[in-house]
Amino acid sequence: MGRIGLLYFLAGVFGGFLCSPHVEAASDQSSLFPEKLVHLDFKGAPLSIAYMESVFPLLRAMGASGLLVEYEDMFPYSGALRNLTARNHFSPDDIKRLLDAADSNNLTVIPLVQTFGHLEFVLKLPDYITMREDPENPQALCPSFSLSNIIVRDMLRQVAHLHKDRISHIHIGSDEVFVIGECSRCKARMFANNWTTDDLFLDHVHTITAFTRSLNLQPIMWDDMFRKIDIDVLRTKNLTKDTDIMLWSYRNVGEGEADLIEKYSQANFAGIWVASAFKGVAGPSEQMPQYTLHLNNNIDWLKVASSLENKVKLRGIALTGWSRFDHFGSLCELFPVGIPVLALCLKHLSTGSHDARALEDIRELLRCNRPIPLASPEDAALMWCGYPGAMTFVAVQRLDQFERKRLSIESTSYYKGFLTPMNLKHNFSSPALVRDAVVKLPAAMDLLDTVLENIQHLKNVCDQFTLKEWIETYWQPQKDWGQALQTVAEKLLYHKTFPRRPLYN
Repeated sequence: MGRIGLLYFLAGVFGGFLCSPHVEAASDQSSLFPEKLVHLDFKGAPLSIAYMESVFPLLRAMGASGLLVEYEDMFPYSGALRNLTARNHFSPDDIKRLLDAADSNNLTVIPLVQTFGHLEFVLKLPDYITMREDPENPQALCPSFSLSNIIVRDMLRQVAHLHKDRISHIHIGSDEVFVIGECSRCKARMFANNWTTDDLFLDHVHTITAFTRSLNLQPIMWDDMFRKIDIDVLRTKNLTKDTDIMLWSYRNVGEGEADLIEKYSQANFAGIWVASAFKGVAGPSEQMPQYTLHLNNNIDWLKVASSLENKVKLRGIALTGWSRFDHFGSLCELFPVGIPVLALCLKHLSTGSHDARALEDIRELLRCNRPIPLASPEDAALMWCGYPGAMTFVAVQRLDQFERKRLSIESTSYYKGFLTPMNLKHNFSSPALVRDAVVKLPAAMDLLDTVLENIQHLKNVCDQFTLKEWIETYWQPQKDWGQALQTVAEKLLYHKTFPRRPLYN
């Protein structure tokens, strides 16, 4: 308790200085965002149903009111769509358990189904290559091909059916349509109708939103493809009055986002949401929690909402937690790693504060050995917690410690000057300095073995496939490096005598 008390004291003394300019007095900010959704991204990293049943009470206790569930290929599509699914997809009974767990914790559910861009999980397959806007790029579908609308409608229909009477909204994605208006079919339609690519985009999403409403569901869309479209154009397309828009920005939110919210309000969208992030945007291979990045993002959104309080009534905020940058990308931060960040962001969104008292509240809720290290150096001691999946967080912290040890080895003059390819090729180096170069290696490798032991708990969070991928992506390369370095050192140290210079014929 003495060490925890000291850390808490230091957080209280230095928190205001180190976290400025964003420290504010605590107050009730809940009315600015009536709904606070936590995004569950199942792209290749599906949380197990048992894990979700254990963690949903915590999400509710942290201040979440609902879930934005992006199934991607984990949804149990059937019939003509059965090959869209991953081999480890959820079953219909799994979906029921997920919805039951959400209901029992008073968490509303909004499914997210991509319907335009980011359809890699569909368009990567040989059966659907003809749906691509660009035959070489499985990112976006062709909106002018009849099969595209058939597939998208069937996806929405099946998702709506399995969520029947359990949902009122469905998110139809439609963000980052990077390839549009390039195929011959689309060019012909654009020429015949005197359309721009904006017109082509709006025509497709209007068709999808109309179908969504025929399922008695309120459509929500990402906003980025609307940002440069004129307000009058939006009004004339008969799209906005029955559609919610969700404006997303994960860094440096400010006047630009406030202006967009006012634009969407004037365009008469049915409802306006915003989206921040708690993980998955710092980098495609980032593994450690990014407290300051995500906290500041949510702080900025709260400021924007406050500035518009008397002008625009926001429906809520979705805190996104991306598992990958896209279907083909490597795993970003694992969900349990993001839980302390999520708790921090939800706390600020509810109270307007992340001071020492707020950090202590989070520490108690997550049952951690110390508060979130906002004011601590990067090499702070391990953070141990008792929330579901927390041992995975320990594994990631230890991998980070290993990477720091590796950097300390590779940055020494002994490593750089006496373990070069030349030294190895000619078996020619100073034995004493080779030993100095690798003196820290055994302890580092012991730490790496501990990482492997701790990360096994990921099987209880996701599944064995996610565990195997994480090991292959993040642990195995470090193990290979350490073993290769040890082999090099042993080879050089095997030699007791050395040749005369020059070393070349």
